Amino acid sequence: MHDLALRIQEVTDTFEDPAQVYAFGIRKVLDTATNDVRWAQMLNRSEVIADAMFRMMGPFAIRDLRLASQAGRFEMSNAEPVWRLTTHALIGASFAITTGQVPGSASDQIIVRLLCMTGIGVNSAVELASRPRPALKPEGKAKATPST
Repeated sequence: MHDLALRIQEVTDTFEDPAQVYAFGIRKVLDTATNDVRWAQMLNRSEVIADAMFRMMGPFAIRDLRLASQAGRFEMSNAEPVWRLTTHALIGASFAITTGQVPGSASDQIIVRLLCMTGIGVNSAVELASRPRPALKPEGKAKATPST
């Protein structure tokens, strides 16, 4: 998870909009959780993986939520509960997709709803979710330290 967060950060360090940074990050987490067999194996233990995601990716996500809020893009008073709820929602949605309960084509709708938890409206969330998504570098190729 930490490696994924670093790989996401390498791409998002080039973004100007802090809301796009967060949107891209949660999209890549959902994509990874639904397409990587290692993640799929962990989805059956939702409480464990959600807690690990909160701790391992939290410093990145909470920072991004706060920056977007400070820039006036998100409307929330406390980033930590938003990230906590998002981790559980991401894991639940990933589990539903990987078990065929929800079609993979629902990913865009899922991301829009997760973005709405930040206090932005649906139209803004749709716009953020539809922005281009550059590819991540392969595993093991990311910088070793997070930037602040």
